[in-house]
Amino acid sequence: MSERDRVQFLLWRAGFGATPAQVDAATAKGYAATVDDLLNYADAPADAPQVPAMPAPLPKNPTGDEKTAFAKARNEAVSAGRKIATNWWATLLKTSGTPLQENLTLFWHNHFATSDEKVRHPGFMMQQNQLFREKGAGKFVDLLMAVSKDPAMLIWLDGQSSVKGHPNENWSREVMELFTLGIGNYTETDVREGARASTGWTLNEQTGEVKFVANRFDSGSKTVLGQSGNLSMDDFSRLLAGHPETAKYVSRKLFWWFAGDTPSDSDLQPMTDAWSATGGDIRSVLRALFTSDAFSPDHSAGNRIKNPVAWTVGALRGLGADLGSDVMGQMLQMQGMILFDPPNVGGWSQGGAWISPSSQVLRFNLAGQLLTKTGMLNGAANDDTLNQIVDRLGSFPLTDDLRAKLLDLGKGADGQRAIAQILLAGPGYQAR
Repeated sequence: MSERDRVQFLLWRAGFGATPAQVDAATAKGYAATVDDLLNYADAPADAPQVPAMPAPLPKNPTGDEKTAFAKARNEAVSAGRKIATNWWATLLKTSGTPLQENLTLFWHNHFATSDEKVRHPGFMMQQNQLFREKGAGKFVDLLMAVSKDPAMLIWLDGQSSVKGHPNENWSREVMELFTLGIGNYTETDVREGARASTGWTLNEQTGEVKFVANRFDSGSKTVLGQSGNLSMDDFSRLLAGHPETAKYVSRKLFWWFAGDTPSDSDLQPMTDAWSATGGDIRSVLRALFTSDAFSPDHSAGNRIKNPVAWTVGALRGLGADLGSDVMGQMLQMQGMILFDPPNVGGWSQGGAWISPSSQVLRFNLAGQLLTKTGMLNGAANDDTLNQIVDRLGSFPLTDDLRAKLLDLGKGADGQRAIAQILLAGPGYQAR
C-alpha cells in the first residue's frame, strides 16, 4: 500500500472525501502530518443562522381561538426553523474546512440520537449540534455532562419532568444502554438509582434556560455501579464515563463509524489504551485509531457501507462539485437520513442496513441526478479518464472484466457520466 493510498483512505473515512489534488497535497505532507491536520481543529462552534423564535406561551385558561393560533404559529416556526437548520448543516458538511469536526458532530448526533420530531424546537437542536462541535473531540466526561443537561436532551428523554419522588428513568436507562456502558453492564437497580441522581433539572422552553432546582432533587443516598452517596447528575456522568466498559463501548462505536464493522479486541486495544491514558480524550482515541494497523484500506475497506451523508457529501467533495443545500437535503431525505431527525434513540442503523435492492436503484438514480445537476464529466471516456473518475471517487480496485465493460460503455457522448453513475452506485465507492 502506497503512502498516497493510505492518505486517500484517511481523507475519505475521516473527512467525507477529497479531490485528487487535495490527496496529492496531503501526500506531500505525509500521513502523520495529515492526521495532525485533520485532528488539530479549534473546538469552536460554526457560524449559524438565526431560526424563528417560538411563539409566546399561552395565557392561563386560553380560549379555543388562542390555542388554534398558538398551534399554527408554533408549527410554522418549527417548519421554517427545521429547513434553516438542515440547510445550514448540509452546507457545512460539504464545505467545511474542518471535515473531521463535521463527521464527528454527525457521529455524536447519531450516538446521542435526539430528534426534533419530539423536541420541536430547531434552535435547541442547533444548540446541541454546536455542543457536539465544541466538545466532541475533548474529554468524553465533559461531553456527557453537557449533554445530560442540554435543552434538546432534557425534552427528548423527559429529564425536565424528573423530580424527587417521581424520577423519570428514560435518561438513566438510555445513557447506560446506548450512550455509555452497553447492555449487560448495569442492573435495573442502577437505572432506578441513576434516575434519582438525575432529578432536579428544569428547562424554560421559551428562553432555553436550564436550571437546577434544589427542592426537586432527591438528596438521599443512592448506589450506582457499586458507588454510594448523595450522587448528583454530574456524579452519575462521571461514574459512567470512567467505567472501563464505556471506553470499550464508545471506542467500538467510533471504530464502526470510521473504520469498519466487527473490530477485534486487538483492533480496539490502541483506542482503549489511549482512553485510559488520557481520561477519555476523544481526539487522542481517534489519533490512536487513525495511526493503527486496523485503519487501512487492506484491513477495512470493504467492511463499511456509506451512510447517505457519506455517500452524498463524498461524491460532491471528491468530484469538486456542488449542489444547493435544498437539493442535498432532499437527497438525504430520500435515502432515509434526515438531519436532526434520527428514527429513534438508537440512531440510524449502519453498514449493511443501507443496502437493499430498492436502495441500490435509488442511489443509481440519485447518482444520475447529481451528475446532471452539477454538470460534471461530459464527453466520452478512455482509460485515462476512467482512472481519473475512480481517483475522484476515492480509488478502489476494478477487475479487468469490469474495466473493459466500463470502457465499452464510456464510448458514447456521455460516457464519462455513465461510468461515474455506475461507480457511484457500485460496491467499490459505497464501501470506500
